[in-house]
Amino acid sequence: MVRSDQTLLFSPISVLYWTDAIFDTEAKLRADAANVLGVVSNLSVTVDGAPALLPAGVTSLQQFRQSSPLFPLHVIEGNIFSAVPGVFPGVFPAIVEGYTMALQALPVGNHPLRFTALMSSVGPYVGTSLAQDITYNITAVPEVSTWAMMGLGLGLGLGLGLLAVATARPRRRRAR
Repeated sequence: MVRSDQTLLFSPISVLYWTDAIFDTEAKLRADAANVLGVVSNLSVTVDGAPALLPAGVTSLQQFRQSSPLFPLHVIEGNIFSAVPGVFPGVFPAIVEGYTMALQALPVGNHPLRFTALMSSVGPYVGTSLAQDITYNITAVPEVSTWAMMGLGLGLGLGLGLLAVATARPRRRRAR
């Protein structure tokens, strides 16, 4: 579930890449990550079965490819990559190379969000590929503060109305 006022951020396909002894510069790290992601095709995003609307000036989902800034990746003992040879715990400079998109807030209700992508690595990783076809069934619910404010408004309205009735009664004058 998401609130109906939330923008959704998602990545149809991307790679997380961090340095080790092989990569001694950020440029080499970025070049290798770009080779792993390689060529991306079959990139699509649909909401409620219809293609997602693109912002003004954008003609293709391919325009959303980007690299993150360099950031520290904390790899802990027993992480999900522990089974991969050569992955050790520590803090490493890392980047994400891929496609990141934002979806405007959805109206209240159920909305299937589907994205597809085919990644074909290049350079030293040629022959490696990954196909994704993912569907999220998202339920958008009313934004909580709207309901709270409506309840508060109703409560205040009733309360002020009763207060106005209580203070509006005529007062008796005392005889002097």
